[in-house]
Amino acid sequence: MGKEEARSFIARRKDRYGNVDRRVQMTLKFTVSKMKNERDEFLVEIKSARFYDDKGRTRLVHQVTTPQRETANIKR
Repeated sequence: MGKEEARSFIARRKDRYGNVDRRVQMTLKFTVSKMKNERDEFLVEIKSARFYDDKGRTRLVHQVTTPQRETANIKR
């Protein structure tokens, strides 16, 4: 997000007293990489995270993705 875009984002989220609503909606895509022995514990690899400006998740603010691995050319 650029500087001007960030300023606009913050300005839209200010109330009449100048307080900024810092809450954002997000979605995560992940794969479970390992189940642990404890109940309800597992390790995940996050594939992407998307941050939205609204509760309906229609206005994307920023997206982070992990690089895809090349698996076809791995020598074993």
